[in-house]
Amino acid sequence: MTRRTLSTLSLALFAACSQATTDPLMPSFAQGGGGVKLTGSGHTDLPISGEMRNFTFHAITHPDGTVSGSYRLARHDLDIWFRVEVTCMSTNGNTAWVAGIISETNAPNLLIVGRVSYFFAVDGGEGDGAVDKISRARINDAPGQDQVFCGLQPTAIFDPNPLTILQGNVQLR
Repeated sequence: MTRRTLSTLSLALFAACSQATTDPLMPSFAQGGGGVKLTGSGHTDLPISGEMRNFTFHAITHPDGTVSGSYRLARHDLDIWFRVEVTCMSTNGNTAWVAGIISETNAPNLLIVGRVSYFFAVDGGEGDGAVDKISRARINDAPGQDQVFCGLQPTAIFDPNPLTILQGNVQLR
């Protein structure tokens, strides 16, 4: 697999890749049925820099199987943000895999409009002690890798441990 490193960003939030990572231990594909909704927003601490990343997302699988929604990620310390139009979502238990096409960014030298981005989120429930998690986002992947990602449902993108969401919430219904 060919990787293109994006300076500090590859260590903190983003990476570029020409192929999706495959892992024989990934769960089988289980596309969410009509009416599956995923929403979330919040912040995470980035492990290496300790800086905050904020995000917001929503996606819905319609009864005809189509998916709509969007997500936005921002790194305020680097003054970088991007928006993605969701093209697919799959679910398995309390985890959702979401992918789409980068539609806007304030950093066109790092994020390529028209390329694929994806992440997964874990709904840890509601109330005291509930812990929601979100993976780092892959960016600038090749067209078609959105569907591959939703189908394979990988549980690690860069790190086997998704980030704990601070000051936010994930809901998968």
